[in-house]
Amino acid sequence: LRETRSYTWGLVIPDLTNFGFASIARSLEAHCREAGIQLLIACSEDDPALEQRVVDNLISRQVDGLIVASSGHSDDIYARIHDRLPVVQLDRHIGESRLPMVISDACKATAELVRDMASECGAEIYYFGGLLDLSPSRHRLAGYELGLHRAGLEADPARVRHRDYQPSSGYQLMAELVAELGAPPRGLFTASFTLLEGV
Repeated sequence: LRETRSYTWGLVIPDLTNFGFASIARSLEAHCREAGIQLLIACSEDDPALEQRVVDNLISRQVDGLIVASSGHSDDIYARIHDRLPVVQLDRHIGESRLPMVISDACKATAELVRDMASECGAEIYYFGGLLDLSPSRHRLAGYELGLHRAGLEADPARVRHRDYQPSSGYQLMAELVAELGAPPRGLFTASFTLLEGV
């Protein structure tokens, strides 16, 4: 009480069954444990209303800070929270937020992969993505288009398909594509592990 610290941090991620987020949560938990901090993990299911509830719940438990992979489009709530306790954006950039963030260069990594794929598959590389209002979705799609461009190919909008990041969406997108083509495509980029699992 004298230190006004709880030695806990809150981690808000969309889904613990997503391999990427589960790996991040595991590593963060180990680092926090080594530092004497308890990591409390909550899932938002990419639902902004649920995200707000789990964040409020973590704050009511007096966490010392929040690490959030947000599904929101505005950082107003997090900017107000940040006045009281640290908030770090994880994997996703909320609009034009100036809050601290840790994200990968999804555009660059995707462009390199797609360019390499194009050397074997030509232009027939399909793209399965998630919700375009999430920053990683936009960055990965931009990387797909850039990779094709660097391989000297044009991106065909008919080869770009979107749903959400659930495995069932990957399954449905692939079933529809195989029915349409009569065979699997020569190349396919999925914007998440969960979509790939469905494929």
